Amino acid sequence: MEDTFDYLNGYDLASLAVFLLQALVVQAANTRLCNLLSPGSGWYTNVEMTERYASLVTPARWAFAIWGIIYMWELIGMAYLCAMSRLDTIDWASVQYYWFAANLLQAAWAILYSTACIRSSGVALTSIAVFLCLLGYMIRDASGLDYALLAFPIWLHAGWVSCAALVNINQTLCSCSAALQLAAASTSAFLAFGVTVDALYFAGAGALPMSLAVVWALFAIRYELLFPAMVQHSKAYAEIGEVGRVSLEMLVLIFALCVGIGAVTSFAFLVYTAFA
Repeated sequence: MEDTFDYLNGYDLASLAVFLLQALVVQAANTRLCNLLSPGSGWYTNVEMTERYASLVTPARWAFAIWGIIYMWELIGMAYLCAMSRLDTIDWASVQYYWFAANLLQAAWAILYSTACIRSSGVALTSIAVFLCLLGYMIRDASGLDYALLAFPIWLHAGWVSCAALVNINQTLCSCSAALQLAAASTSAFLAFGVTVDALYFAGAGALPMSLAVVWALFAIRYELLFPAMVQHSKAYAEIGEVGRVSLEMLVLIFALCVGIGAVTSFAFLVYTAFA
């Protein structure tokens, strides 16, 4: 097939290797180097960092379960990539460097975040989102198993880290006034919506998984505002009062519904084009 892309096996193995390395570093950093370091050593788990730098857009704890889905799906995708001698709709050799950059940056983010380098970790997380969105855009024409096992989890990852980057940025403002934090939280909800709309506009319905991840994140933020647990560690949460909390919760809900409507519309378009 002349539209089929051939691969050097070494490139596929490198993609798998950088993914496994990143996953190992993230796990080690989140467990204080596999519990070799004790509390007070300057290394923190993600839960401790979330409590230490609680912001008004802190998601509910259950939201982080999406990481398990993302990692498992991407692992299957990498296994698929290595098992196939060729892919029909993705020229992986031309886009693999976006994958390398995103994974290496995620490993760097894990170390920075676990050592409370909050601003640097925000830069790293934002960069991850950029590279994954670019990768998703470059493989926007993927279909079949190429899409289901490679493009889908990449877009899902891109959506989640885009929201995580906004949360990380809000964490850098924890020492600022409650008014500024409320403004930043409101702006973040709008940006999550805006980034998703841009992805759907430029990459088409294939970016649907990104919108699903963003809806998941926004509803998790709304849930945390309604049933506060970790967000209670934020001084701003008490200072903005009931009016501020309800206003933010309603704003997050509106943007979540808007993204959800976009996701449903994209899915309907995808079904239509598949059977047209």
